Amino acid sequence: MKEQESWREWDLSGLSVTQLRLDYAFSVHLWTLDRDLLVRFGTPFKFRPTSGGTLEIDPENPSTVVPALSVLHQPAASFRVSSADRCALQLADGSELSSEPHPEYESWESEGSGDLESASWLARIG
Repeated sequence: MKEQESWREWDLSGLSVTQLRLDYAFSVHLWTLDRDLLVRFGTPFKFRPTSGGTLEIDPENPSTVVPALSVLHQPAASFRVSSADRCALQLADGSELSSEPHPEYESWESEGSGDLESASWLARIG
């Protein structure tokens, strides 16, 4: 019998995307003095802008990252992680960055502080 996927969600009200980092990963940092969340996408991930459609972003191919730069300075809504190692960062305008498990690498990780400390996760391989 297959186990049903469960989700855990954190409210990111009051946070905005303050920094984006690009190396061999794409990192999104949401920060205030009281709390912060860093989400690092280490493998290709999905970006769904408010204009519709879903784009695949590959951090190792910088030309694909350009559409995701639009999240900079945007207010955040929520961050969710699942028991199946998926994650979704939703912004207040409805756009979303999401990741699925990767067969060879940890596809994403998150690190939180303040009331978001429990949002610190590392996706499992597979």
